[in-house]
Amino acid sequence: MARKRKQVEEIDGYEKKQGKPWKNVAHFDNFCDADKKRAKYLSENDKIQVKVKRHGENGAKFVVKLRKDPLFEEKVDKKGKKQRKQRKKSKNKKD
Repeated sequence: MARKRKQVEEIDGYEKKQGKPWKNVAHFDNFCDADKKRAKYLSENDKIQVKVKRHGENGAKFVVKLRKDPLFEEKVDKKGKKQRKQRKKSKNKKD
């Protein structure tokens, strides 16, 4: 079974982890239309990040990308194998 590895960049001795993925929302032929769409998304919701990127042959087209802002995302505490193992060990010690 192959494990997924998180992409990590090392810049000047610091590890920079990959952030949340961006979703493509819309494609445009010119920057003005793409920028209007970006501004519309930002005005509707301030808890997201939106950007316009060039793509296509010779950068002729533009794509609007968005994602939830990591600062506003709630962290969910997951109970994993380690906690289960610790409970089993403590149960066995009591017996």
